[in-house]
Amino acid sequence: ITEPRSKICFNIGCCHLVLDDLKAEGAFTLTIELDKHLAVGYFQRGFVLFQKGKFSLALQDWGRAYTEMRGNQLIDYKILGLTFKLYSCEILHNIALAHAKEGNWTKAEENVLLALKQKVEPRHGTKLDKAMEDILKQKLFAAEEMQVLPGNIVFVLNKCEDNWATVVFNGKKGIVPCNYLEPVELRFQSAQQTGYTVAIQISSKLSYADILTLVSSKLQLLPSRIKLSETYVTAFNYEASQPEDLSFHKGDVKILSQVSEEWFEGECQG
Repeated sequence: ITEPRSKICFNIGCCHLVLDDLKAEGAFTLTIELDKHLAVGYFQRGFVLFQKGKFSLALQDWGRAYTEMRGNQLIDYKILGLTFKLYSCEILHNIALAHAKEGNWTKAEENVLLALKQKVEPRHGTKLDKAMEDILKQKLFAAEEMQVLPGNIVFVLNKCEDNWATVVFNGKKGIVPCNYLEPVELRFQSAQQTGYTVAIQISSKLSYADILTLVSSKLQLLPSRIKLSETYVTAFNYEASQPEDLSFHKGDVKILSQVSEEWFEGECQG
């Protein structure tokens, strides 16, 4: 097709979305260029931009989509040969979601309230009520699905009736299917008798207190019950000046635990 029309470009974009291909953005951009008043073109491109984390650009597209609705609560594009129904309340819901992603909870609430006034089908009311509840709790409406592998230990925050569970894994919150989970009994002993190996990705700029907070959250133990151990490579030579001090050379590997913010204890060559 040498000169595709906007409808063909739109359908191509939808095919890309079905394949989880974010190249759909280009197809929807061409759709809009060929028909600058096609609300559903802006709506779909906004979705792609949102998936890419471009929340401000998604807001612009969804705002334009709402404008192009021209006061209609529903546009059925069947008359144009497209199998798509666009609802104004769904556009407003997405606008609110983008505002929530940017931390603008006031704008998010305003758009959900407006969407509630324009709902058309019963399913809209259920979704928008949940969105408003989450706004009041200052949470995002849709948690991202999380990839986990067999054997990963996650902490379940809550289970929903739709067979999805909200979990925390490696410091991130997301959702996984409940049938992917099975209970594991964790038995904790005193910190003096038990050691745990914790795999967690951290920044080198984090303080000891920040790292301790992350680990205690993952183990669900109070920070006061945890003593962190790490492997360090010494960067300088040091000659002991006190009986309890330890002499070492640059490059010696020592297993250390922190006594205070300034002092560690450890061993060198046994």
